[in-house]
Amino acid sequence: MLLRARVIGLVLATVIAGGWLPGPVLAQGDPISITATLTAIAPEYEVLVRTLAGVPATFMLTSLDFDAVLTLTDDVGQEVAANDDHDSAIRLPNRTDAALTVTPTASMLLVVHVRSFRLAEAGSFTLTLQGVQVIEENPVSLEQNASGN
Repeated sequence: MLLRARVIGLVLATVIAGGWLPGPVLAQGDPISITATLTAIAPEYEVLVRTLAGVPATFMLTSLDFDAVLTLTDDVGQEVAANDDHDSAIRLPNRTDAALTVTPTASMLLVVHVRSFRLAEAGSFTLTLQGVQVIEENPVSLEQNASGN
């Protein structure tokens, strides 16, 4: 929710400019790892990414501290994909880790939402991304969640 206004602004600016966002989308073999912490004050973390049509994008969320939940939303906030406990298609250290692979049919901006299954859970996590370009990352506080900003 926090990045939704930013996503809409980026989409409008891109359409007006007649192009797409600058910078290369990383190849499938070039992972990006983000390590951060969920807290009682900031129980969600969001990352804005850009994908390309036909390029598989993989999202892997691991944590020893909480039951990881991974959600992807599009530029209007609609859920594209979600995962609580990963399946056997992607090998991760713990059954409570989360993973998704999507292959968009069109180039798009996605917001990756990181949170715990239980609101009271907190701790460190690593989010590994492949096949995307990271545009912005942001912890989300309880106040921001409540206000929708």
